[in-house]
Amino acid sequence: MGTIVRVRLTEYWPFQKGMSEKRKKMEGGTKDRKGNPLYALEDYLEGDAPYVSLACDFKGGAPGNVKEFREYGYQCWIPALQQKLGRNESIIFRLVDTGKLFYGKGKKIKVAGREPIDVCRRSKPAEADSFSGMLADLFLLSPAGGPLGIARDPMAADEVLSAFD
Repeated sequence: MGTIVRVRLTEYWPFQKGMSEKRKKMEGGTKDRKGNPLYALEDYLEGDAPYVSLACDFKGGAPGNVKEFREYGYQCWIPALQQKLGRNESIIFRLVDTGKLFYGKGKKIKVAGREPIDVCRRSKPAEADSFSGMLADLFLLSPAGGPLGIARDPMAADEVLSAFD
């Protein structure tokens, strides 16, 4: 049986042009916590990225206490976000980034019992296209380097969900 984590989504846009130095520092640059490139949702949807980068509590602390968050590159899936975007194909996400508001004493929990997750975006979305504050379930699928737990094939989604029953 797989693990499902209750999350609150936010967005970050490290590729945004014209940001102030303060904002650039907050967004953290275009490399993930291991120095690899970040991949934005929009690039993935256009077929130009292998996955979408997510930022999380890389120490796996409260409220989620999710040990998989400690493992760089863990693959996951957010069906509610896929549905919001009107996608039939699955969207592949990987836990590869972090930020000072995601772990330790600086961790910001805005909704009790919901782990904060930040989705990499190409640029700041218009309010109508934003999903910051969205409450969702994050399905933990497979470790980095392991077999993909989900493919872009929409039929694969049903097979993955059966592992969480």
